[in-house]
Amino acid sequence: ELAPGVVNGAVPDLTYAPADSLTKRRATGRILQVNSGNGVGFIDCPELKAVFQTDVYVHKNQVGALPIGTEVNFAILLSKDMKP
Repeated sequence: ELAPGVVNGAVPDLTYAPADSLTKRRATGRILQVNSGNGVGFIDCPELKAVFQTDVYVHKNQVGALPIGTEVNFAILLSKDMKP
């Protein structure tokens, strides 16, 4: 029980989100765009956009071969800048 706390404090970038955040806090949206050059993509999710005033960031590896406009269900995690 002590180890995760120590790791979190020592190297926070190497830790993982709690399992509950991946299974219980989910949203639905549509793939808006993906730039294969820089790997940045966005998901349109009206529910989260109302809260954060921004689309949801997604990496191209998470999208895979899904085409633009595909409806997706995803876990909600916030970046260091507190953006989804």
